[in-house]
Amino acid sequence: MPTILLATLGASWQVIPEVVAALAPSRCALYAEHPQPALLAEIREQCAVHDIDQLWIVTSDSTRTLSGLQSITEWNSLLHTPLTIRIFIASGTTEVRSPEELALLRELIFRTALLATEAGAVVCSLAGGRKTMSADLQRAASLFGTKGLLHIVGPEGVNADHPLGTKNPVFWTSPLQAQIAATLMPAFVGRYSRRETMDTLWENKTAVCSKRFPLPAAETRSHRVQWHQFTGDGLSLVNEAEQREQDAQQLLSNYLAQIAGSEKHENWRHLYRLAPADIDHLRMTKLNTSHRELIRSLPKAELHCHLGGLPDLPAQQRVGAAIWTQMNHDERARATQAIGHLLALKYWPWDWPAESLSRTLPFHERTERAAALLILASAQQLQQNLYLCTEPRVGLKQSAHGFSAYERPGELTGSSVLGHPAALAAYADAVRAYTSLESIRYLELRGSPQKYSADPIAWLKSFREHLPDDSHCTYRFIWIADRRQDNTAETVLKATSALADSLLKEFLVGLDLAGDENAAQPHEIAVGFLPAFEHCLPISIHAGEGESAENIWQAAYHLHADRIGHGLTLADNPELLQRFRNRGICLELCPSSNREVIGFADPAFPASAHCPPYPLLTLWESGIALTINTDNPGISRTTLTEEFMSAARMSELSLWDTLAIIKQSFVHAMSNAQSREALLKQCDSDIFSIITQWLRRAEVSPK
Repeated sequence: MPTILLATLGASWQVIPEVVAALAPSRCALYAEHPQPALLAEIREQCAVHDIDQLWIVTSDSTRTLSGLQSITEWNSLLHTPLTIRIFIASGTTEVRSPEELALLRELIFRTALLATEAGAVVCSLAGGRKTMSADLQRAASLFGTKGLLHIVGPEGVNADHPLGTKNPVFWTSPLQAQIAATLMPAFVGRYSRRETMDTLWENKTAVCSKRFPLPAAETRSHRVQWHQFTGDGLSLVNEAEQREQDAQQLLSNYLAQIAGSEKHENWRHLYRLAPADIDHLRMTKLNTSHRELIRSLPKAELHCHLGGLPDLPAQQRVGAAIWTQMNHDERARATQAIGHLLALKYWPWDWPAESLSRTLPFHERTERAAALLILASAQQLQQNLYLCTEPRVGLKQSAHGFSAYERPGELTGSSVLGHPAALAAYADAVRAYTSLESIRYLELRGSPQKYSADPIAWLKSFREHLPDDSHCTYRFIWIADRRQDNTAETVLKATSALADSLLKEFLVGLDLAGDENAAQPHEIAVGFLPAFEHCLPISIHAGEGESAENIWQAAYHLHADRIGHGLTLADNPELLQRFRNRGICLELCPSSNREVIGFADPAFPASAHCPPYPLLTLWESGIALTINTDNPGISRTTLTEEFMSAARMSELSLWDTLAIIKQSFVHAMSNAQSREALLKQCDSDIFSIITQWLRRAEVSPK
């Protein structure tokens, strides 16, 4: 995107080199001896420019200005790196005294300023031309935007005898003597953003743009100089722009009403304070990898994250080390002997978990063996036998090993180690590091305490003590019941009993039903959920993860789900989809996990090319509330930010929709209403600040 210096010009053409030299010292070294170089550098910083690519001049049709233009073109040709020049002349304005001449020149200034803002980054010079011309240029800049307004304060009474009155173009290409340069003081006047009223629908007219108020085609008179002769065409940008300003409040109200009428999901309230052009930019810009750090910096909530599957491999090894340090010599020797045959192999047999980490073992022995593998196996062995052995990780549910292939990276985490007291502190550290890195303000972890301890409530209390809320994140827990187990009713009763503990009353916010959807249907276990219903405990159900929409229907109607984990087949039942929209039931989508388990097309994974498209956009545009989550970040080697990147690849998302999805995660959190509202208000303000700063940086960055 070129940087354009837009200037008005009167009789004194020398003001052009004076301004160019202030902004582009590499092209014109006029101020090389200026006694205040820091001031000049500061002005360039304020205008966010370090060079000028094009010089646009708006002027009258008088003999003196035409002569000055000839001097400017000659001066420019003498520069080491000449500028591209465009000259805009108001035809017939020989004196610029009559109302008609002033009106034509003002219209030309407005149109040129508008076109310049569409063509590049604009800095406006107020130093040349009649006072009315400078005033008109400043007004146009205030409406259409400018990176900076610049003025030159010079000595009084400059005449032909004064060095600054010299008309020889050669003089204006070389450094001025220090004492002469000191008499010229460039000054930064300010900057403007484009007024939102220029981008709203007004009297059935679209946004103000140069196509609606064109300038005549250019006439090329030399290699770098183009001329435009403007005679007027009966249209008036000046009148429309000023009328829009008078009607500003109504225009903005109409625009916001238009946005509200076209959206199915409300965005953050503060974002509606943005200028319409900024809102349109967010709506039109597709999320891509260039926005990764922006997404990472935004406050987010995550609602579907399994505690056992959260640590990445280095964090798993730290958990193993924490357990290992608590083991005595005999325990270490016993565990090492039990897994010794694996340490000798590069490729472990597929059934190594069933052999070495059998669930029939006493719990402490299983944990000790898992810790031994994490400590004694090489990084290459762990990478190969936890991760690489199941690649490409696409549609693993249909692979030879079924769902267990997806779970393989988590064999040494979760229930294998979480029952050991030494693991809790290391796990809590991993959780805090993750939320801090990802700017997660609210995290709902889910897990199965009944699988970690014979006293699951005591285990959950201990975990909460290791993971209290901190200054950057609020932590909550969802208790998982497993369809594959025959003790669902007992698990639900344990979970609801935990609510009586004062430490857990706020921490435990929901109940989940997970596991193979074919193992038990919701209507078969609904009776076991009665204690949860009686305690008004929110419910999240894994359903529709590659299985039919019937499973989602049962989760909603038999188990009264507030949220559905995955719910990928919901669109197969339009009536149920409408019911979800009516009731505001939220889906928890996990793009990487969904690709790995079910198989969806993702351009980053060639093996997925044959897979169906991801249904995120279909569901979102149908009005369904949905959130983006990691599921098991350690298993899928992902983060919440990377899940947004995956979603962008698998289903096109605009930045505006991305922000609205982030909001959904806070809206559908299972914490109490008071906490949720406080978080929403704080994050609303923070997101507005971050997005505003990002938009301003985007304005000045090269396109």
